Amino acid sequence: QTAEIEFSECTPGGKVHFVWSGTGAGPVGTPFGNALVTPPYTTFKMTVNDLGYANRLKDIPPGTSGMPIWCHGADLEQGVMTNPLALTIG
Repeated sequence: QTAEIEFSECTPGGKVHFVWSGTGAGPVGTPFGNALVTPPYTTFKMTVNDLGYANRLKDIPPGTSGMPIWCHGADLEQGVMTNPLALTIG
């Protein structure tokens, strides 16, 4: 399986961070506020295109079906965090 990570309405040409954790909803302090993920967590930096959109495809490891994950992100140029998500791998 493959997951698609998408950001929209971000600063054109800027950077965004996406963070996910399989261990809980934090919080972890950041310069932008509390990220609702628990260590250990994985962070991806992504570049925003000229239309304010960023996306990335990531392979989902085998054997993770049913695993809960917590996700959060931030637009680094605006200093704004996304809404947090609590998801289950399908």
